[in-house]
Amino acid sequence: MLCEARDAALISCKDRYGRPLRTVLCRGCGLAWSDPLPAPDALAAYYREHYRWEYQGTHRPRRVHIYRNGRNALERFRQLRRWLAPQAYVLDVGSGGGELLYLFVRQGCRATGVEPHPGYAEFAIREYGLDVRIGSVEQIELEAASFDLIALYHVLEHTACPAVVLARLRRWLKPTGVLAIEVPNLEATCQAPNHRFHRAHLFHFNRATLTALGRREGFLAEHAELSPDGGNLFVVFRPAEPAPVDRAALRENSERVRRRLEQHTWLRHYTSPLPYLRAVRRLMRAVNEHRAVRGRCRGRDILEACFATLPAA
Repeated sequence: MLCEARDAALISCKDRYGRPLRTVLCRGCGLAWSDPLPAPDALAAYYREHYRWEYQGTHRPRRVHIYRNGRNALERFRQLRRWLAPQAYVLDVGSGGGELLYLFVRQGCRATGVEPHPGYAEFAIREYGLDVRIGSVEQIELEAASFDLIALYHVLEHTACPAVVLARLRRWLKPTGVLAIEVPNLEATCQAPNHRFHRAHLFHFNRATLTALGRREGFLAEHAELSPDGGNLFVVFRPAEPAPVDRAALRENSERVRRRLEQHTWLRHYTSPLPYLRAVRRLMRAVNEHRAVRGRCRGRDILEACFATLPAA
């Protein structure tokens, strides 16, 4: 997959709901993936027809989802702002209901979205007048060297072949542009050990494997950070000459990941305050979300309430 080693260790037999899901860890690099991977056609149909319903119980954003995603969009925009020039051309891959895309446009960017789910994409087009292309990165065509910034928030781990996705993005990005990627962190310990894997996430990265894959596909990491709870990894890349992976360093990474996963036990997790604090935060978030959308029916009104602290361009 990354280092071309053929030796992988089984690290899980079940997904977060207890259903069968085989996940393996490459002993050569530390990349983890679902084994076997789904066929590309089946995967495309799943994201087009079933994913949103399975994970959110709807084929179009609900008001609470709009508010939650709007708050996330505000955090992401602030995270990306240092790499955004005025009137930048921006591509949001996996644009969902259009919340981050709407904020890009509101702040003066010329933004395009890519979203495989027709219901969510059509909602963003109709509700906000956004430019959204319906399909996956592998399916759509965009002009070469046309974007100053491309953002993928929790998308790369869902793709059948991350290397193919990065190669296409490399073609669409300007030579001076940046690629910003956020993925779940394989080494995270903020969730219970049995909640780490589910079937929508086909690949699992840590900093070493994500930056090595980017380097191999023509991107050099210039910034990396973890979310405060360690659950998410955010990396910003610049276009560069492709380079081979450092196999020795990746073998060490694989061993470190394996130890990290083994040390994250049920006993260690549930005797720490983390799971209980997370539960309280989620409850408080749900209460605040329902309070915030009360009396607001239109998506635009909900988003404007989210973005009120950020003056429009």
